[in-house]
Amino acid sequence: MPRLDTIELEHLSKHVQDAISSTPYACSSLEPLNGGTTSFVFRGVLVEPIAGDAAPHQRTVNTIIVKHAASFSSCNREFAVSDIRASIESVMMHALQKLVGPPARPGVEVATPRTHHFDEKARVQVIEDFFPAVDLASLLKSTPSRDALEGTNVGIAIGSWLRNFHDWASRSRQIELRKRVAEGCRPMRDLKWQITYESVLRSLQRWPTILATHKSALKQVEGMAAMEFEKEWQGDETEADAWGIIHGDFWTGNILASASDRNPIGAETITYLCVIDWEFAQYGHRAYDLGQIIGDILETNHFTPSKILEDLVTGFVEGYGALQDTMAFRVAIQVGVHMINWCSRHAPPQGSLLLQVEKLMQEAVSFVVRGWQQDKKWFDKSLLSCLFS
Repeated sequence: MPRLDTIELEHLSKHVQDAISSTPYACSSLEPLNGGTTSFVFRGVLVEPIAGDAAPHQRTVNTIIVKHAASFSSCNREFAVSDIRASIESVMMHALQKLVGPPARPGVEVATPRTHHFDEKARVQVIEDFFPAVDLASLLKSTPSRDALEGTNVGIAIGSWLRNFHDWASRSRQIELRKRVAEGCRPMRDLKWQITYESVLRSLQRWPTILATHKSALKQVEGMAAMEFEKEWQGDETEADAWGIIHGDFWTGNILASASDRNPIGAETITYLCVIDWEFAQYGHRAYDLGQIIGDILETNHFTPSKILEDLVTGFVEGYGALQDTMAFRVAIQVGVHMINWCSRHAPPQGSLLLQVEKLMQEAVSFVVRGWQQDKKWFDKSLLSCLFS
């Protein structure tokens, strides 16, 4: 996957720096950050520090995050991605400033970053720098840091926040937000379809026995999902419990974890969590958000098993609140689809990893097929039993 070379990235960085040079967010330097797969992300050092409450424990802001949405993926210049995602993210982040979060869990607060500036023509956005921080995905893969977490407490906090966001986005006062997002999110909905359900059968081709055994059910699931992704917002709330504005890329890599000066990350408990990267915000089924983050955590648990990760899932579901069985089965399908697509997010496994991934595929396909069959008895003895509690 060809990326920009060093000279090209320097030119792009100069373009981004010029776009904000006449704003209060002019930067003396921009440092490219790793992690993004669609947009280019930089940490900028401000020429003139700004005062404010950008982060709960900061008085003066010296750095910012600058995002640039090109018409191609930041990790693959040959992969076209609509740059309208920048506008959707800006709209969402402005609206989210009015979101009042649920009551904080002891020692855990969840929020979203402030957006400072958006140049629509240049597709450049300035966002608060939630620093120092590390993404939750990295924390969960680091045994010392993970073992210091209170999995249930953190899970409840994230689940409560997501339920609060879903409910808030469906309220009558957010109808203009829903309309604007629904009208502009088609390119990212198409991309989400492409990297999830459309990729399932292709991802399983390396395991022909698994694919052959379950291909009929998987094709039916693909057909169901295709109809979902074609569904358009109708301007009403007849399916408010299942449909609405969703984050669209809700996994632990898009949750930053920071801490107060007295409580370094990993020492005792996370103090602040920040939900970032709203480019995939779209009208969709809420199961997409729930299933993605649960699938992401269970993926990590598959390769590095930990009671803390299981507690994180259980806490998340508890925090989100009781699910109707129909929704629980739909979430289980989404969990499995996310796990199957491990193959499309990583290099082909070799050696001992190949066997581990095969077992992951078996478990993931079971989630999809049993969810499609609505086999509640089977789920009672699975890692997803909490969905039906």
